[in-house]
Amino acid sequence: MALVIENHILMVERLGLDGVHLTDGARSVRKVRKDLPDAIIGAACGHTRHEGLTAGENGADYVTFAPIGATPLGDGSRAEFELFEWWSEVIEVPVVAEGAL
Repeated sequence: MALVIENHILMVERLGLDGVHLTDGARSVRKVRKDLPDAIIGAACGHTRHEGLTAGENGADYVTFAPIGATPLGDGSRAEFELFEWWSEVIEVPVVAEGAL
């Protein structure tokens, strides 16, 4: 079983964790990949295909899209089922659905 922590990059090595889940989309993936070359790096990419593609190109091991259900948080935008379908058919980087399940 792999154990990743959200955003606390320095804790990965300090605690011997397997990786980090970044909540800023693709923005810090490239730098974190350089700092933690063997770690699992995940990126929360909101609901946009472009953000997910950029995260994958920058070295993310997986991407997440959210929310997939209705929620009073945010601006009401959702990651539609078609995004997951397309991603699974076209892109090799694993995808995860999260938020308002």
